[in-house]
Amino acid sequence: MPHFTLSVSERYDVQTFSKTGMVSNPLWPAAGKMPLQEKNFAPRAGIGYAIGDDRPLMVRAGFGIFYTRIPQIYESAVMNNNGLTNSFLSLDSTNFYQQQVFPSYPDAAVNCPRGPVSCTLPDAWKQYATSEIAAFSPSFKTPRVQEGSLSLERELAHGVTGTLSYLYVHGVDMIRARDVNLPPPTFYSYPIYDPTATNFQNAFYSVESFATCRRLRASVVRFRRISTLSIARLRNWAQSTSLRVRPRASITE
Repeated sequence: MPHFTLSVSERYDVQTFSKTGMVSNPLWPAAGKMPLQEKNFAPRAGIGYAIGDDRPLMVRAGFGIFYTRIPQIYESAVMNNNGLTNSFLSLDSTNFYQQQVFPSYPDAAVNCPRGPVSCTLPDAWKQYATSEIAAFSPSFKTPRVQEGSLSLERELAHGVTGTLSYLYVHGVDMIRARDVNLPPPTFYSYPIYDPTATNFQNAFYSVESFATCRRLRASVVRFRRISTLSIARLRNWAQSTSLRVRPRASITE
């Protein structure tokens, strides 16, 4: 019987999205676009080796790269938050100028009929309206996972087998959302205590933090579904395709 086996393969992944509903913003070139990654080649390899003839020790090892899919929720964010089709309004009652147009209870902010319709923004509020833009970074890479395994297996007695295995998983280029309007983060050092949470270990753990941002308690009125252009509910979902190429080679000794 063969004592050594090698198996190698290659997988190619490409994910495409529908362009329906995508609107570009001239002030932000990346808006309204989904990434197209055409170099997602994922090699895989595995080996098996038997040591001995009578109740041999089986050694198995493998390693591969696995690309993940970009969730469709990100396509929805790119379509709806392009800085053109939707505007958002927040009024702060503690701000002197905004207080002048802040509605008094029980007066309604605006009279909008129910349903997916557009409402006209009062002229006094237009200067406080803002827009949101969600876009992918030009350096975006499809998230991938590196997985490896190693196992030792041997028959210890008739019908009894012992196995020792190790699994390695490492994520690369995981998706993260970043608000570019936030100030630069500062480092905050957290003290490290022992498991009893009473004895300080004379060590600190530093992390980036936005804790320096102050929050003021205020009455806030939010008026959404406002657009100086038009508003439409976009219900277009991503169309994903996957092309698999799996040539395999086997070497047996």
